[in-house]
Amino acid sequence: MPTVTDRPPPTRPARRRSQRVRITVDLDRDKHRGLRLFAVEADTDASEVVRLLIDRLLRDPGFAERVRAELEQD
Repeated sequence: MPTVTDRPPPTRPARRRSQRVRITVDLDRDKHRGLRLFAVEADTDASEVVRLLIDRLLRDPGFAERVRAELEQD
């Protein structure tokens, strides 16, 4: 009869790339309101807007460069 020590150790399931990680972003009231209104007008939620912006930042070098330039001005 097998014993506990005869069993292979449990393995963790591989993380899928689609698994989401939560982040927190602090916004002033006007920016938060603007984001919510934009999302409502686009018939989506604010999280989807933020995800789309991050996707664009990561795949569009021109957009990323404009963001860097604005960061340097602040």
